[in-house]
Amino acid sequence: MLSFVKFIFRRMLLDSDKLRFALPRMFPPSDPKLSAIRMKNFISTYLAWKYGLKLKTKPIILQIEPVRGCNLNCVMCRAGEFKFQKLLFDDFKRIIDNLPEVMFITLNYGGEPFLSKDTIKMIRYAQKKAIIIIFSNFTVLPEPEDIINSGLFEINASIDSFDKEKYNFIRRKNGDINQITDKTILDIKNIVEIIRKGKVDEEFYQKSVRNQIIKNNNEYENGKKDTLEIVIKNLKNLVDTRRKLREKLPIISISSIFAKETKEDVENIIRNAIELGVDRVKFQRLAFDVPGILHVPDTNDFRHIFELKERYKDQIKILIVNSEFGGHYPRGYCYLAHFMILIDINKKIFPCCMPYQHMDTDEAFFGTATSKEDMKIAMEKRQKFIWEIRKLAPNFCIKCPLYFRE
Repeated sequence: MLSFVKFIFRRMLLDSDKLRFALPRMFPPSDPKLSAIRMKNFISTYLAWKYGLKLKTKPIILQIEPVRGCNLNCVMCRAGEFKFQKLLFDDFKRIIDNLPEVMFITLNYGGEPFLSKDTIKMIRYAQKKAIIIIFSNFTVLPEPEDIINSGLFEINASIDSFDKEKYNFIRRKNGDINQITDKTILDIKNIVEIIRKGKVDEEFYQKSVRNQIIKNNNEYENGKKDTLEIVIKNLKNLVDTRRKLREKLPIISISSIFAKETKEDVENIIRNAIELGVDRVKFQRLAFDVPGILHVPDTNDFRHIFELKERYKDQIKILIVNSEFGGHYPRGYCYLAHFMILIDINKKIFPCCMPYQHMDTDEAFFGTATSKEDMKIAMEKRQKFIWEIRKLAPNFCIKCPLYFRE
């Protein structure tokens, strides 16, 4: 178990300051009963994962989808094709209140989280109870001070290449941006001010947002603005603001999809990350081929990334995640299936973060988080899934490269 705890600490980049931030949220000293429940659940979950013991467990990691739909339409995601939806704050609050054992919350899935003003509100509420991590395409952000002061533990900028042409090819700009009008949060000072005061004039807000979206979209199409330039500017602004405020959190990371076609971009991503002053780079293995566009990397491709990790180890932290070829992932049966659940925009509960394009949703579906009773039924189904995963694994698990790692 000690090695697994070390794995978690490495993933969290914990030093003494971050530890002082993290521990009270994982094990609140003001609520010793909850802390004891969480500790017991963590130990039980570890033993169930590591040794296959049939112990009762609850999820420790919650991935929740605050927004469905995106202003980009990345080739491996296609979230720009979804109709825009957002999770209401009251629903979010009810979900996490009904999952007291959860210690880590990730905000993302099938859309850009910061397209909803409620996302910052969610972070502020949930950070009192757990460690909050978010992934963003960094095209639209709240004020950097609001992000830094929100209690967020880590923010990941999704950048797969610093080559403008390749970036624009992968993270395409043709999402149905005109659908995104419902309380969208953009970097517009007067709108941010309205949000801060809590006095939202719907007609003014939506008119301002729609005008700004149309203006940005036209500038993108006419070549006056480049998406990558905006992303880099927003990332640099966040790093600089955190430095000015003399804060160490949130951790600022670049998260890159690692595919055969992006192998040649890895070193340039690392160098740009160092220059921008971010804390680390994460290379996420592409889950499945995108036919004719991106392909899953093999052992030789990973050898290249391991060499670069060693070369730059004194300059920046580099993580290799979701890989069956070594890297930062525990050996044995999939720990994500044992430790986490995913709740999507419709409050449906799934066992892991498997991309929605590849998961058999009927086979993977546990239930809904619409009420405390529904949650209880879903958790019972999840418990059965965990107990049977070694002998009766569903097809979506067996097909996944992380199902079992020797």
